[in-house]
Amino acid sequence: ASSSLLQLLSPSVKNHVYLNEQSMMSALSKTDSMALNEEEITRTNAFDQPNMSEHTDPKRLFDALATSYSNAYVSNNAQRRCVQKLISMLSAGSRILDIGSGTGSPTASMLTDAEMIVTGIDISSAMVDAARANVPRATFHVGDMRRYQPANGQKFDAIVSIFSMINLPTNALREMAFKMAHWLKPGGLLVLGIVDFAGVVKADEYPDDPYNEWLNHRFMGRVIKDNVFGVGQWISLLRSADIALVDAQGTVFTAEDSGIVMEPECFFIGRKGEKNALIGPYPPPYQADGLRQHYTLGGIEKHVICNNAFLETLLGYSRAVRCLSSYEIQAATMSSATLEGQGSYATVMATDLLCGPNDMRELLSQLSSLHNSDATESTIILVAPAPFNDTMHILNEVASFFNFPQIHHGVLLGEAVIVLRQLGFTYFETHLVGDEYMGFSSSADKSRVAATLLKSAFVARGVHRDAIEAALGAQVERYFESQKHLGGHSQRIGFQRIALQASKSQVRITTDVKDLSRT
Repeated sequence: ASSSLLQLLSPSVKNHVYLNEQSMMSALSKTDSMALNEEEITRTNAFDQPNMSEHTDPKRLFDALATSYSNAYVSNNAQRRCVQKLISMLSAGSRILDIGSGTGSPTASMLTDAEMIVTGIDISSAMVDAARANVPRATFHVGDMRRYQPANGQKFDAIVSIFSMINLPTNALREMAFKMAHWLKPGGLLVLGIVDFAGVVKADEYPDDPYNEWLNHRFMGRVIKDNVFGVGQWISLLRSADIALVDAQGTVFTAEDSGIVMEPECFFIGRKGEKNALIGPYPPPYQADGLRQHYTLGGIEKHVICNNAFLETLLGYSRAVRCLSSYEIQAATMSSATLEGQGSYATVMATDLLCGPNDMRELLSQLSSLHNSDATESTIILVAPAPFNDTMHILNEVASFFNFPQIHHGVLLGEAVIVLRQLGFTYFETHLVGDEYMGFSSSADKSRVAATLLKSAFVARGVHRDAIEAALGAQVERYFESQKHLGGHSQRIGFQRIALQASKSQVRITTDVKDLSRT
C-alpha cells in the first residue's frame, strides 16, 4: 500500500535524487519556452551542502562562542524581564520548548527554577553540552530547528526563541513561524527575541546585499551575517499564523567587554489563537476561489522529492490503503464501485487538490461514496502544500505582481473540513509531512530552468507568458541567492506539504523523530 502511495506522489522519483534529464525535458516540452540543453540538468544522490565559513555557518560560529556568548548575555536584563513576564503568565508544570536554547542561561535556568518542564534544542553541540551541565533538570537536544518535530505530536504551553532565528533565510522564518504556531496549544504563548538591525552598523569591508535581506556586521570580535527581517515584518508574519501580540519591549544591550556595542533588541510575547495554523495564512486572500481556472500544479508536483519515510509512517497504522487521484475517483463513482478494506478500514489518499471549492465538494462527496457505509473507521487523508511552501510563495509573489488570484490551499482545506463534517467525518488532524523539495543542477542557468518549470503552473495567460517567466526568473534567482547563506540549499526549491487526516472515529497517528540532526 505504501509503495503505491509513493508511486502516486512521486512517479518520476524513487529516492532522494535531483531532476533527471528525461523527466525535466518532458515537463519543459509542454511550455513555449526555448529548448534546454541536456547538460543544464544533472542527477545526483547527494544534498548540496554549501561550503560555509564561520562567517555564515551558525553551528561553527556558536561552537566557537559557547562560553563567551553565555557570559555576555547572562547580564541581559531585558531578556530576563521578558522571561519573568512569561513565567508570570504560566502555571508550574507548563511544558516549554526553548528553540536555540544555547547554554541554558539565563532562559532555561529561570524556567526550570519556576518548576516548568523545559525541552531545549540547539544546533551547537558545544552549547548543548554546556546547557546540560548548567540546567540538569531540563532536556536538551542537538539539532536543526527546521528538522525538529515534537515526539508523538506533543503540544507546548509556551515556546521561547530568543535571538535564535536571526541567521535564517527569510523563507525559513516563514516556515518556523507556522511550525511554532502548530506546536503551540490554543492559547499558548510565544516569546520571540530579535535584533533590530535598522540600528546596527554594517561592516564596511563587505558589499551590500542587493536584496536587502542580509547584513554583515561586527559581533564579539568577528564579522557575522544576519537576516535584517524587521519588527513590523515579524508582527505581520506571526499574525498570519494566528499568533497575536500581547506584550512588547525594546532595549539597547551593551556588553563592551565581549565586543557587543549598542545592540538594539526587541522582545515579543504573542498568544496563539484557536485557528489551525497549518491551513493559514490568515486572513485568506479575497481572490482565492476558482483556482482551477488559473493554476495547475500537475507539471510541478511530479518533480517533488517526497519525504517517503514520513508518508509511510502516516499510513502505517492502517490495514487497507487506497491511493486515488481525482480522475480515478470520478471513474470509480461512474462505475458504482465500492472500496473494500480489510476489517473496517478503508483509507483513501487524494493528492491533486488544486481545484475550486465547488469542485472540492463534488470530489469529496464522490470519494466518501466509495467507502463502505459500515466502515466506521474510514479515513481520508488529503495532502496539500503547506502555508510556508516555498514554491507557492514564489508563485504568489509573481501572481500579485500581475494582480492574479493568490494560491491558498488553506481555503480549499477549510472547505474540505466543512464538507467532510457533513459526510459524517468527525475527527480531524493536520500533520507536517516534512522536508520536501525540487532539486536543480548547479548550472549557471538553474534559475531559468526553474522558472520555465514553474511557469507551467499559470494556465493560459496569453500575452503575459513571457513576462511571467521573466518575473519568475527574478524571484527564483533571489531565492537561490538567499539560500547560499547559513545552511540553505542553493540548488533546490522547497515544496513543503501538510496532510489533513479526516476520520469517522478517532485514530491517532504517532510520529517520533528522535534523530534531530538528520538531513
